[in-house]
Amino acid sequence: MNVDIEITSPTANSSKIDVSAAAVSKNDTITWLNSTGKDAVLLIPHPGLGDGQGHVFRTIHDGDTERVKITKGTIGHYPYAIFCFKTNSFATGSDPEIIVQ
Repeated sequence: MNVDIEITSPTANSSKIDVSAAAVSKNDTITWLNSTGKDAVLLIPHPGLGDGQGHVFRTIHDGDTERVKITKGTIGHYPYAIFCFKTNSFATGSDPEIIVQ
């Protein structure tokens, strides 16, 4: 299964950037799409959760996507963060976390 999350402003002149939670299972892939107008940085601070690596720290250029395969099967809630250069702040949203179920 693939879960898509768009990184975007709720309105064209908003200074707030939104992201959402992602409910996934082991081996699902999450794709983040950056629609902010500037670069954004994805941070998943949970070793082994994504792509079998340590912490995930990746720049997503405007208009680009970043895919992360969830390789950890432990059920739980894993907060993540998106830093947006458009607002020079972290994105907000409805509990930005990866929920492994």
